[in-house]
Amino acid sequence: MLRRALEEKYALKIGEIRTTTAVICSISTGTILDFEKQCLKPHCTFSKPIINLGYTYYDIPSEYKEELNESIAVNHRIDAYALITTFDETPIESIEPLISNDKSEIKWTFLLDWTELHQGTWLRFLSKQFDSLESKGYDLKNENISVWCMNSDYMFELQKNDILWESFHFEYLQQSLRSVLFYRNGSLIYVDKKRNQLPLFEIFVKLCLHNRNDKYKSLNQFTEMSETSQVFIPFNSDSVDLIKTIDEEFQPEEVLKPAFMPTFEKVIPYSKPKDEPHLPPIGELPHFDMNKELEEAAIILKQASKKEAYAKQNI
Repeated sequence: MLRRALEEKYALKIGEIRTTTAVICSISTGTILDFEKQCLKPHCTFSKPIINLGYTYYDIPSEYKEELNESIAVNHRIDAYALITTFDETPIESIEPLISNDKSEIKWTFLLDWTELHQGTWLRFLSKQFDSLESKGYDLKNENISVWCMNSDYMFELQKNDILWESFHFEYLQQSLRSVLFYRNGSLIYVDKKRNQLPLFEIFVKLCLHNRNDKYKSLNQFTEMSETSQVFIPFNSDSVDLIKTIDEEFQPEEVLKPAFMPTFEKVIPYSKPKDEPHLPPIGELPHFDMNKELEEAAIILKQASKKEAYAKQNI
Protein backbone atom coordinates (compact mmCIF):
# COMPACT_ATOMS: atom_id res chain seq x y z
CA MET A 1 0.00 0.00 0.00
CA LEU A 2 2.81 2.40 0.85
CA ARG A 3 4.57 1.68 -2.44
CA ARG A 4 1.33 2.33 -4.37
CA ALA A 5 0.79 5.57 -2.46
CA LEU A 6 4.28 6.78 -3.30
CA GLU A 7 3.83 5.87 -6.97
CA GLU A 8 0.55 7.77 -7.16
CA LYS A 9 1.87 10.78 -5.26
CA TYR A 10 4.92 11.23 -7.45
CA ALA A 11 3.44 9.85 -10.71
CA LEU A 12 6.11 7.15 -10.61
CA LYS A 13 5.68 3.76 -12.23
CA ILE A 14 8.48 1.44 -11.21
CA GLY A 15 10.26 0.07 -14.27
CA GLU A 16 9.72 3.10 -16.54
CA ILE A 17 12.81 4.89 -15.25
CA ARG A 18 16.23 3.90 -14.01
CA THR A 19 16.47 4.29 -10.24
CA THR A 20 19.14 4.36 -7.59
CA THR A 21 18.06 3.74 -4.00
CA ALA A 22 19.64 5.75 -1.19
CA VAL A 23 18.88 5.03 2.47
CA ILE A 24 19.66 7.72 5.06
CA CYS A 25 19.90 6.28 8.58
CA SER A 26 19.92 8.15 11.87
CA ILE A 27 19.00 7.51 15.47
CA SER A 28 17.49 11.02 15.65
CA THR A 29 14.68 12.70 13.73
CA GLY A 30 16.33 16.07 14.38
CA THR A 31 19.53 14.94 12.69
CA ILE A 32 17.63 13.77 9.61
CA LEU A 33 15.89 17.16 9.45
CA ASP A 34 19.30 18.86 9.69
CA PHE A 35 20.55 16.69 6.82
CA GLU A 36 17.47 17.56 4.79
CA LYS A 37 17.94 21.29 5.42
CA GLN A 38 21.71 21.50 4.99
CA CYS A 39 22.46 18.84 2.37
CA LEU A 40 19.43 18.49 0.08
CA LYS A 41 17.68 20.81 -2.35
CA PRO A 42 14.64 22.76 -1.08
CA HIS A 43 12.26 20.61 -3.15
CA CYS A 44 13.81 17.38 -1.83
CA THR A 45 12.02 17.12 1.49
CA PHE A 46 11.08 13.90 3.23
CA SER A 47 7.38 13.17 3.28
CA LYS A 48 6.39 11.00 6.23
CA PRO A 49 3.68 8.56 5.17
CA ILE A 50 4.29 6.48 8.31
CA ILE A 51 6.18 6.94 11.57
CA ASN A 52 10.00 6.81 11.37
CA LEU A 53 10.08 6.66 7.58
CA GLY A 54 10.50 9.49 5.10
CA TYR A 55 10.71 9.50 1.31
CA THR A 56 11.88 11.94 -1.34
CA TYR A 57 13.30 11.69 -4.83
CA TYR A 58 15.54 13.58 -7.23
CA ASP A 59 15.45 13.41 -11.03
CA ILE A 60 18.95 13.59 -12.47
CA PRO A 61 19.55 16.65 -14.69
CA SER A 62 21.15 16.38 -18.12
CA GLU A 63 24.62 17.55 -17.04
CA TYR A 64 24.91 14.63 -14.62
CA LYS A 65 23.79 12.23 -17.34
CA GLU A 66 26.64 13.39 -19.54
CA GLU A 67 29.13 12.61 -16.76
CA LEU A 68 27.49 9.23 -16.33
CA ASN A 69 27.84 8.63 -20.08
CA GLU A 70 24.12 8.01 -20.31
CA SER A 71 21.69 9.03 -23.00
CA ILE A 72 19.78 12.25 -22.30
CA ALA A 73 16.65 10.24 -23.08
CA VAL A 74 17.24 7.98 -20.08
CA ASN A 75 15.15 8.96 -17.07
CA HIS A 76 17.24 8.52 -13.95
CA ARG A 77 15.96 9.05 -10.43
CA ILE A 78 17.36 8.77 -6.92
CA ASP A 79 14.81 7.32 -4.51
CA ALA A 80 15.88 8.45 -1.03
CA TYR A 81 14.43 6.93 2.12
CA ALA A 82 15.05 8.31 5.62
CA LEU A 83 14.98 5.73 8.41
CA ILE A 84 15.02 6.26 12.16
CA THR A 85 17.14 3.47 13.60
CA THR A 86 17.57 2.04 17.05
CA PHE A 87 21.08 2.05 18.50
CA ASP A 88 21.40 -1.65 17.70
CA GLU A 89 19.98 -2.04 14.22
CA THR A 90 18.50 -0.49 11.08
CA PRO A 91 14.81 -1.44 10.60
CA ILE A 92 15.28 -2.04 6.90
CA GLU A 93 12.25 -4.35 6.76
CA SER A 94 9.99 -1.27 6.67
CA ILE A 95 11.22 -0.27 3.21
CA GLU A 96 12.32 -3.57 1.66
CA PRO A 97 9.04 -3.94 -0.30
CA LEU A 98 9.68 -0.51 -1.87
CA ILE A 99 13.25 -1.07 -3.06
CA SER A 100 13.69 -1.87 -6.72
CA ASN A 101 17.49 -2.15 -6.68
CA ASP A 102 19.60 -5.19 -5.94
CA LYS A 103 20.85 -5.32 -2.34
CA SER A 104 24.42 -4.76 -3.52
CA GLU A 105 23.50 -1.48 -5.27
CA ILE A 106 21.86 0.43 -2.42
CA LYS A 107 23.71 3.54 -1.22
CA TRP A 108 23.83 3.88 2.56
CA THR A 109 24.18 7.22 4.35
CA PHE A 110 24.72 7.05 8.12
CA LEU A 111 24.22 10.28 10.06
CA LEU A 112 26.10 11.11 13.24
CA ASP A 113 25.55 14.37 15.10
CA TRP A 114 28.05 16.34 17.15
CA THR A 115 25.20 17.93 19.14
CA GLU A 116 23.27 14.78 20.05
CA LEU A 117 24.70 11.26 20.31
CA HIS A 118 27.72 10.92 22.63
CA GLN A 119 30.75 10.78 20.33
CA GLY A 120 32.28 7.93 22.31
CA THR A 121 29.45 5.67 21.12
CA TRP A 122 29.82 6.46 17.42
CA LEU A 123 31.96 3.48 16.45
CA ARG A 124 29.78 1.02 18.34
CA PHE A 125 26.66 2.51 16.75
CA LEU A 126 28.14 2.19 13.25
CA SER A 127 29.39 -1.32 13.96
CA LYS A 128 25.93 -2.45 15.08
CA GLN A 129 24.27 -0.89 12.02
CA PHE A 130 26.78 -2.50 9.66
CA ASP A 131 26.44 -5.92 11.32
CA SER A 132 22.65 -5.69 11.31
CA LEU A 133 22.45 -4.92 7.60
CA GLU A 134 25.15 -7.34 6.50
CA SER A 135 23.39 -10.15 8.37
CA LYS A 136 20.41 -9.47 6.08
CA GLY A 137 22.48 -9.69 2.91
CA TYR A 138 23.28 -6.03 2.23
CA ASP A 139 26.68 -5.00 0.86
CA LEU A 140 28.40 -2.33 2.96
CA LYS A 141 31.93 -2.68 1.63
CA ASN A 142 31.69 -1.88 -2.07
CA GLU A 143 31.88 1.93 -2.11
CA ASN A 144 28.26 1.91 -0.94
CA ILE A 145 28.49 3.69 2.43
CA SER A 146 29.12 7.21 3.60
CA VAL A 147 29.15 8.64 7.12
CA TRP A 148 28.02 12.25 7.55
CA CYS A 149 28.94 13.95 10.84
CA MET A 150 26.36 16.71 11.14
CA ASN A 151 26.82 20.02 12.98
CA SER A 152 30.60 19.69 13.15
CA ASP A 153 30.82 23.41 14.02
CA TYR A 154 29.91 22.26 17.56
CA MET A 155 33.48 20.97 17.81
CA PHE A 156 34.68 24.52 18.38
CA GLU A 157 32.17 25.01 21.19
CA LEU A 158 33.36 21.82 22.85
CA GLN A 159 36.97 22.85 22.53
CA LYS A 160 36.21 26.27 24.00
CA ASN A 161 33.81 25.35 26.81
CA ASP A 162 34.56 21.74 27.77
CA ILE A 163 37.85 21.25 29.60
CA LEU A 164 37.80 17.52 28.85
CA TRP A 165 38.10 18.04 25.10
CA GLU A 166 41.55 18.72 23.66
CA SER A 167 42.85 18.77 20.10
CA PHE A 168 44.04 15.20 20.51
CA HIS A 169 40.48 13.94 20.99
CA PHE A 170 39.20 15.51 17.77
CA GLU A 171 42.18 14.13 15.86
CA TYR A 172 41.81 10.67 17.39
CA LEU A 173 38.10 10.62 16.58
CA GLN A 174 38.68 11.61 12.96
CA GLN A 175 41.47 9.07 12.53
CA SER A 176 39.24 6.36 13.97
CA LEU A 177 36.33 7.17 11.64
CA ARG A 178 38.64 7.42 8.65
CA SER A 179 40.20 4.07 9.47
CA VAL A 180 36.84 2.31 9.77
CA LEU A 181 35.74 3.73 6.43
CA PHE A 182 39.10 3.13 4.77
CA TYR A 183 38.80 -0.60 5.39
CA ARG A 184 35.20 -0.56 4.18
CA ASN A 185 35.96 1.63 1.16
CA GLY A 186 33.47 4.24 2.36
CA SER A 187 33.33 8.04 2.47
CA LEU A 188 33.45 10.52 5.37
CA ILE A 189 31.90 13.99 5.46
CA TYR A 190 31.88 16.61 8.24
CA VAL A 191 29.03 19.12 7.81
CA ASP A 192 29.72 22.55 9.34
CA LYS A 193 26.48 24.52 8.99
CA LYS A 194 28.18 27.82 9.88
CA ARG A 195 31.28 27.65 7.68
CA ASN A 196 30.44 25.09 5.03
CA GLN A 197 32.12 25.52 1.65
CA LEU A 198 31.45 22.01 0.34
CA PRO A 199 28.81 21.36 -2.37
CA LEU A 200 26.93 18.97 -0.11
CA PHE A 201 24.01 18.15 -2.38
CA GLU A 202 26.27 17.50 -5.35
CA ILE A 203 28.44 15.26 -3.18
CA PHE A 204 25.37 13.32 -2.03
CA VAL A 205 24.12 12.84 -5.60
CA LYS A 206 27.51 11.76 -6.92
CA LEU A 207 28.02 9.33 -4.05
CA CYS A 208 24.72 7.77 -5.06
CA LEU A 209 25.57 7.55 -8.76
CA HIS A 210 29.33 7.06 -9.01
CA ASN A 211 29.42 3.37 -9.91
CA ARG A 212 27.06 3.72 -12.86
CA ASN A 213 30.17 4.28 -14.97
CA ASP A 214 33.87 3.66 -14.34
CA LYS A 215 34.73 7.12 -15.68
CA TYR A 216 32.78 8.81 -12.94
CA LYS A 217 35.69 10.11 -10.83
CA SER A 218 34.70 13.74 -10.24
CA LEU A 219 34.18 13.23 -6.50
CA ASN A 220 37.91 13.52 -5.86
CA GLN A 221 37.90 17.21 -6.81
CA PHE A 222 36.01 17.96 -3.57
CA THR A 223 38.39 16.07 -1.27
CA GLU A 224 39.14 18.08 1.88
CA MET A 225 41.41 16.76 4.63
CA SER A 226 42.87 19.91 6.17
CA GLU A 227 39.78 21.80 7.42
CA THR A 228 38.93 20.55 10.91
CA SER A 229 35.16 20.89 10.61
CA GLN A 230 34.69 20.52 6.84
CA VAL A 231 36.16 17.13 6.04
CA PHE A 232 35.31 15.26 2.86
CA ILE A 233 37.21 12.07 2.16
CA PRO A 234 35.61 10.05 -0.64
CA PHE A 235 36.14 6.32 -1.09
CA ASN A 236 39.46 5.35 -2.72
CA SER A 237 41.09 8.65 -1.72
CA ASP A 238 42.43 7.80 1.76
CA SER A 239 45.35 5.64 2.83
CA VAL A 240 47.10 4.42 5.96
CA ASP A 241 49.88 6.96 5.43
CA LEU A 242 47.42 9.84 5.00
CA ILE A 243 45.54 8.87 8.15
CA LYS A 244 48.82 8.75 10.07
CA THR A 245 49.76 12.30 9.02
CA ILE A 246 47.44 13.58 11.77
CA ASP A 247 49.25 11.53 14.42
CA GLU A 248 51.90 9.09 13.27
CA GLU A 249 51.51 6.98 16.43
CA PHE A 250 47.94 6.11 15.50
CA GLN A 251 47.71 2.66 13.88
CA PRO A 252 44.69 2.46 11.51
CA GLU A 253 44.70 -1.34 11.40
CA GLU A 254 43.90 -1.40 15.13
CA VAL A 255 40.27 -0.53 14.36
CA LEU A 256 39.90 -4.06 12.97
CA LYS A 257 40.62 -5.60 16.37
CA PRO A 258 37.89 -6.16 19.01
CA ALA A 259 40.02 -4.46 21.67
CA PHE A 260 39.92 -1.12 19.84
CA MET A 261 36.25 -0.38 20.57
CA PRO A 262 36.51 -0.20 24.39
CA THR A 263 39.75 1.77 24.06
CA PHE A 264 38.03 4.30 21.81
CA GLU A 265 35.13 4.62 24.25
CA LYS A 266 37.52 5.34 27.12
CA VAL A 267 39.55 7.91 25.18
CA ILE A 268 36.67 10.04 23.86
CA PRO A 269 35.24 12.32 26.59
CA TYR A 270 31.55 12.37 27.34
CA SER A 271 29.91 15.59 26.19
CA LYS A 272 26.40 16.58 27.23
CA PRO A 273 24.08 16.89 24.19
CA LYS A 274 23.73 20.51 23.18
CA ASP A 275 19.97 20.74 23.68
CA GLU A 276 19.83 18.74 26.89
CA PRO A 277 18.30 20.88 29.67
CA HIS A 278 20.60 21.56 32.61
CA LEU A 279 19.57 19.61 35.69
CA PRO A 280 21.20 20.17 39.08
CA PRO A 281 23.07 17.16 40.48
CA ILE A 282 21.19 14.82 42.80
CA GLY A 283 21.44 16.16 46.33
CA GLU A 284 21.55 19.76 45.12
CA LEU A 285 17.93 20.21 44.08
CA PRO A 286 16.59 23.63 45.06
CA HIS A 287 14.44 23.74 48.22
CA PHE A 288 10.71 23.74 47.48
CA ASP A 289 8.45 25.37 50.11
CA MET A 290 4.86 24.26 49.42
CA ASN A 291 3.24 26.73 51.86
CA LYS A 292 5.16 29.65 50.40
CA GLU A 293 4.21 28.66 46.86
CA LEU A 294 0.51 28.42 47.83
CA GLU A 295 0.59 31.82 49.57
CA GLU A 296 2.12 33.46 46.50
CA ALA A 297 -0.43 31.79 44.24
CA ALA A 298 -3.29 33.04 46.46
CA ILE A 299 -1.97 36.61 46.27
CA ILE A 300 -1.77 36.43 42.47
CA LEU A 301 -5.33 35.06 42.23
CA LYS A 302 -6.64 37.75 44.61
CA GLN A 303 -5.01 40.52 42.56
CA ALA A 304 -6.42 39.06 39.36
CA SER A 305 -9.90 38.92 40.92
CA LYS A 306 -9.72 42.61 41.93
CA LYS A 307 -8.64 43.63 38.41
CA GLU A 308 -11.52 41.66 36.89
CA ALA A 309 -14.09 43.26 39.25
CA TYR A 310 -12.71 46.74 38.52
CA ALA A 311 -12.90 46.13 34.79
CA LYS A 312 -16.57 45.07 35.03
CA GLN A 313 -17.47 48.24 37.00
CA ASN A 314 -16.02 50.44 34.28
CA ILE A 315 -17.67 48.80 31.29
